[in-house]
Amino acid sequence: MLKLSTITRILPNDAADSCLTFTTLDEWAEYIESNDVPSHVAFNFSGNYLRPIEIDNFINSLDRCPGYVALDLSSTGLSDASCPLLSSALISHQVYSLNITGNPVTDDGMTYLIDAFPSAPLVHLSARSTHITDRAGRLLITAAAEMRSLLTLYLSGNCLGPATVEAMQSHLGLTSLLALDLHCTGVGSRPQDLIKAVGSVGSLAYLNLWGCGLLPTEELGNLLAPASRCFASLSHANFGNNPLGDEGVALIARGLRNNAALTHLDLSGVGITDRGAAALVGAVATNAALIHLNVAHNPLGQAGVAAIRGLLESHPSLDVVNVGEPVEPEAEAEPARSVARPDPARPSLDLMPRPTLPSPSPRPESSPLSIDTTRSWADDSVRIQPSSGRTPVPSTPQSAPVPTESHESASDVELTPAPLPVGETRARTDESLLLSGQGGVEGAFDIAEEEEDLLTLPTMGGASQLLEPGM
Repeated sequence: MLKLSTITRILPNDAADSCLTFTTLDEWAEYIESNDVPSHVAFNFSGNYLRPIEIDNFINSLDRCPGYVALDLSSTGLSDASCPLLSSALISHQVYSLNITGNPVTDDGMTYLIDAFPSAPLVHLSARSTHITDRAGRLLITAAAEMRSLLTLYLSGNCLGPATVEAMQSHLGLTSLLALDLHCTGVGSRPQDLIKAVGSVGSLAYLNLWGCGLLPTEELGNLLAPASRCFASLSHANFGNNPLGDEGVALIARGLRNNAALTHLDLSGVGITDRGAAALVGAVATNAALIHLNVAHNPLGQAGVAAIRGLLESHPSLDVVNVGEPVEPEAEAEPARSVARPDPARPSLDLMPRPTLPSPSPRPESSPLSIDTTRSWADDSVRIQPSSGRTPVPSTPQSAPVPTESHESASDVELTPAPLPVGETRARTDESLLLSGQGGVEGAFDIAEEEEDLLTLPTMGGASQLLEPGM
């Protein structure tokens, strides 16, 4: 388990025992009316939308807090307008945990917060899925080098890129980070520089690079090798959903052979085939530390799946292997002619040409019209029907017979290859759409979350605070 024992240098001895947690503004307002605020307060407002005036009033009320504060403002509607006030609160108060995930904070708002970060005793910072780009990412990484207390940094789901990676090369090695989450950020556009920067953090224990566009490079194999500064500390590594292929897996396997620290490895959706599985199995067999291996959503055949599953029987420490089902070989495709071949038991509707319908005869002036405004899922237009009687359909040449007009519902009309009356064209078209066999495709893979509940903040006094990466 990843323990953040450095938190003990931030919190006082009695902080854990006196901590109070508030989940709504009403609870907080009612409490401070008649009570003194303890030395450790946590606010978990996640998912509760707050109006801008409510956010500003809450930030101002933090003056009542004499000690350490944990702020979870994720998905509350925090915007750039409130960031200057929040920046002042970070400097004036001892905010050690800040979560602004899922808020429309742009580079402008983040810049205000970054100015306060070096003066704040932040241990945990989560800014996932905000609106920041490379400009704020570069400033944030630069400020992190000056934040000696910062241990966890989560920036996933933001539009980061080369400028952020460049800042990581210069400053990331100066941090004391234990956990770094950059999945779905685009920082993999410069894979050599990214891996070098990540490998320069000697204290790093948790790394998430899922879906960041990482390509196979020589540095990827060196990340798990003794030459890396995080070789002895990195216990959780997630490289899933990157186009690594068998080449990238072979590089990781090379570093895995002599690694005694890595316990959780995620290679889901990276394009491993049976050839890459053979290299991975050989490396894992010589590694006595690995506990969890995820290779799901890969095009593995029967041989690759069997080899990886066999590790559970022979490996001394491996407890969980997620491999999925083998990919069946593709059957030989039928000739294209068979696709359009009609089924004799059912008339073909998709290939039927649209018939040319005769113009309707004018209605007699004596026949009043009633407007039926009833709408249905199959026809959004207004139906106009005569109030009484039927208008006969004019005779047509024998070469183009037209069925007599019917006022039956679409569900009662028998589907035949005959030309379509005007009132049934839409229903027949919908039927052909239903016959086309539109279906969904299983797309993005779920991020492996089994390791993200392992960040624990032990505090003095015998208690511990669970710090999930999503905070």
